[in-house]
Amino acid sequence: MRKIFTFLFAALMSVSMFANLVTIGSYELTEGNYQSIVKDDITFEYNYNVGNLFGYLECPEGFEITQVEVSGSDLYYLTIDWDDANPWQGSSRSVSIDCQFEGDITIYCTYAEAAPNKPTISGDEMFSESTTVTIASSTAGATIYYTIDGSNPTEGGKLVYSAPFTLTESTTIKAAAYKNGQYSTITTKNFIKLTPAPVGPNYVVWDTEFLSNIYCGLKMSTPPVLVNENNVKDGITCVFSGTQPGNSLANNREFYLSAADSKLTFSHESRNITKIEIYGQGGHTCRDWTWDATNFKLVWEGTPAAVVDLQGPESGSLDVYQIYQIVFTLEDGGGETAVDNIQIDKAQGTKVLRNGMLLIERNGKLYNATGTEVK
Repeated sequence: MRKIFTFLFAALMSVSMFANLVTIGSYELTEGNYQSIVKDDITFEYNYNVGNLFGYLECPEGFEITQVEVSGSDLYYLTIDWDDANPWQGSSRSVSIDCQFEGDITIYCTYAEAAPNKPTISGDEMFSESTTVTIASSTAGATIYYTIDGSNPTEGGKLVYSAPFTLTESTTIKAAAYKNGQYSTITTKNFIKLTPAPVGPNYVVWDTEFLSNIYCGLKMSTPPVLVNENNVKDGITCVFSGTQPGNSLANNREFYLSAADSKLTFSHESRNITKIEIYGQGGHTCRDWTWDATNFKLVWEGTPAAVVDLQGPESGSLDVYQIYQIVFTLEDGGGETAVDNIQIDKAQGTKVLRNGMLLIERNGKLYNATGTEVK
């Protein structure tokens, strides 16, 4: 039985219900692989064998297919772009058709001029003094709009990009390309001016060198392995606990917590911590930690404590990456501080604070974090 394939195409600026479509022609399907039909710049490449048809509709560069419908009296199986929907709607230069049928089928296709490609934003994402920002779109003739205040460039308050510009403060750049009444998707990039590390007896700073070697987490292995290594510097210790593999403060200068029982515990060997600032990209407020979107840092600040926990969220995940420093602010030493005892392990003893020092009390003796007895 002869199988007939009919193209019906219209070059429209928006999706329609196939009004005013023009029948371009009827074609006999040729059995075999790698067959093709080309008409008015639209290509249908297909494989056909005894009622089984698989192929791709493809439109020219600068256009996109927005709707495809297949009709026939005896369609036994059909997917369009791997989807059961008929008609299919979307936006793609290439759309697959997979079907089994008897008799004739008709393929309707609507295509439109494509939205411009999303722009690229380049420059030093982290800088000490200044950085030069360049924005570009691969769509010829597109106008680029951008913002520096966090608002969307498809709304009011946008700027027109004309040449590279300089940033001297931390800034979020959003940009979109515009052509023929359509915006591209939005590109967002954060540029962070590095905050100088504080200096003084009440500060401990973990820099990029240290953060490139630390690992505190549950490694994804079979079985998962708990690792806390290279995790002590200038009296501060970090320890991970939890049951979710892959959660960690890792040596790629990133921490990732995706389970409520995942926890990073920071402690100082002899003094209380009053503030912790984790500088990097991508964080958000979680539990008693606050994301400072202006200075790009995750901050804990509260009652001075010997131990501070950074615990995973109840839902979702908490991720800070490209961490360039963690700053710990310590309480001035001196004075007896009353705190509740924190049970660590019956075999180890009890963690207590004496005269501003964090110690372990075991069998009537006191030990510091290194295991040395304190008289």
